[in-house]
Amino acid sequence: FQQAQSYRKDSLYVSFGLHPWEAYKEVEKFLSYFKACDVIGEIGMDCVWSKIPLAIQRTVFIAQLKIAHKLQKPVILHTKGCEQEIVEHIKQYPNTYLVHWYACEEYLKDYLTLDTYFSIGPGAGVESEVNECVKRIPLDRLLIESDGIDAIAWSNQQKVEEIHYLAAMQHIVEVIADFK
Repeated sequence: FQQAQSYRKDSLYVSFGLHPWEAYKEVEKFLSYFKACDVIGEIGMDCVWSKIPLAIQRTVFIAQLKIAHKLQKPVILHTKGCEQEIVEHIKQYPNTYLVHWYACEEYLKDYLTLDTYFSIGPGAGVESEVNECVKRIPLDRLLIESDGIDAIAWSNQQKVEEIHYLAAMQHIVEVIADFK
């Protein structure tokens, strides 16, 4: 964490959170990390890819929402398959939220009502759900992300060594621009 905090002078921010795939860990053991970071996340729930029972994920997610609310730190959300439940939880903890790689039209209006931001990743131009969200999300609430080079490769069905990172990010911007 000390090394990460040294980057703050370069306008970079440090985030920390227990991802739903890590929800078996005890939140209390990481209180110093939550206090030291700028942003809480990526936290949330995942009923698509995570093998951890939702009841456990829910407990860890709510504990982290409470910490973020108390510390007044923005939150990055992971909502895969749990969009409706997560939007109900975040209504109870007013904050600034960014939903990572959002791909669900059904609850988009609920998130927009809460002034939520959305990151669009390599699914832009590939996943119809992401494309529909891009069309409906106001431009001032959109951010781009890669989710890492592995995610770009997975989303575009390419090998990692075939990916040119900056070109991939430029492509996301171009896809969003075309829709807007």
